[in-house]
Amino acid sequence: MEPAVQAALVAGAVALVVAGLSNFGSEMYKRHRDATALAGGLAGELGADSGAYPQLLNVLPSLIDRASRGERVPLPRMKRPRSPIFESRVGDLGLLGPRLAERVAFVYARVEAFRVMMEVLLMPSQRQRNKGSP
Repeated sequence: MEPAVQAALVAGAVALVVAGLSNFGSEMYKRHRDATALAGGLAGELGADSGAYPQLLNVLPSLIDRASRGERVPLPRMKRPRSPIFESRVGDLGLLGPRLAERVAFVYARVEAFRVMMEVLLMPSQRQRNKGSP
């Protein structure tokens, strides 16, 4: 085989290898970037939710005290809060790896359970509905 043909074949093979490695590297970087953005978004969303926790701890004892004394404790009706980032990206949790994806799903399940519990607590009782209360 002529040296020019050999050089062309080697150059072509090197170009294919470099293109393959470049494609692989760019895909890995894209997945890393997506995982980092997802992790940051979820952390922000959970951080916003957890900001209300100290307020809840401050208010809850007085509400319990008032209720134990037989006082009426008005609790407003409200729509259940949502987790828009989690809900829209739940299919991408695999980007975080299996262990972290499991932990994130567990935390959001607990947040949702708390929200359901609060929704049930804020529902007017049957007795209140019979008296005409909202």
